Amino acid sequence: MAMNRNVTMAEKEVRDYAKRQMERAEQRENILFTEEQKEQVLEYAAMTGDDYDIRKMIRDLADAVRSSDEEKVDEILRDAREEIDEFPDRSVGMAELKGYGYTADDMFPLRQEMALELHRVGEKVYCLQSEGTHGDYASREMILEHEGLYGIEKDAWQRMQEQEDEIDFEEAGLYQPSMTDLDRDEALRMFDAGETVFLVTTYPRPIAVRERMEIERGPEHYQMEREDAGLSTDKVTERGETSSGDRKQIWNIPDHRRQSRQRI
Repeated sequence: MAMNRNVTMAEKEVRDYAKRQMERAEQRENILFTEEQKEQVLEYAAMTGDDYDIRKMIRDLADAVRSSDEEKVDEILRDAREEIDEFPDRSVGMAELKGYGYTADDMFPLRQEMALELHRVGEKVYCLQSEGTHGDYASREMILEHEGLYGIEKDAWQRMQEQEDEIDFEEAGLYQPSMTDLDRDEALRMFDAGETVFLVTTYPRPIAVRERMEIERGPEHYQMEREDAGLSTDKVTERGETSSGDRKQIWNIPDHRRQSRQRI
C-alpha cells in the first residue's frame, strides 16, 4: 500500500492494533519479527481491516518464526500478499472504508483515479456515502463530482479477474466477430434502434449492453459487430477493429496485479 499520503484515523487505529499484537507475540514467544515482516503485517492489517484475520496472521507467523520454519514464514507472507493484491486499488483498504462509514461487505474501495479507470473500461462504479449507502452506478461526471470514496462490487471485480484467466479465442479456434467502434451518441442511437451494442472491456467474450443507462452513464466508446452495423465509414467513425487475433486491450492492469500473476 502506498503510504506517501496522510494516513486516516481508521488506518492508524488498525495499524496500532497490529503493532500491539506483534509486540505481545514477540514477548510471549521470545522472538523478533524482521522489519519486512512487520511492514507486511501492517499493510495486511490496513487492507483487510479485520481484527480476527490480523491476530491469526500474527499468531501463525510467530509460530513459524519461533520454529525457524522459513518455508512456513514465506508461505504466510505469500498468502497475505496474494490477498492484498486481490484489491483493485491498493491505496485504500477495508480499514479506511469502515472508518469512512461504509460497513457493508459488498464493495472493494476505490479512490477517484481507479474509479475513473474502471469506469472507462465499462465496469460499474459506485459513489459510496459516509452514512453507509450508495446509489445507482455512477457516470463519469458523478465520479468527478463526488468527494468521498468509491466502490466496485466484489462479485464484479472477482468475475473480472476470473475472465483474465480464460482461454484465448484464437488459441482455442473459437470465433470472435470483427467489431466496429461507436462513440456514446452512436451507441445510444443503435441501442434505441434495437441493435445489440457491446461494452469495450478486457473480457475475452463480448459483453452486451443490457439497459440504456449503461451507455448514458458508461464510458465514451462501445462496439457493434461490423456485419450488423451496416453503416458506411462516413456514418461510423472507425477508430479500430477487434478480432480474435488483435482484440483491443485498453485497460492498464495495475502493476501489482501483473507482479502477483508472475509469482504464482
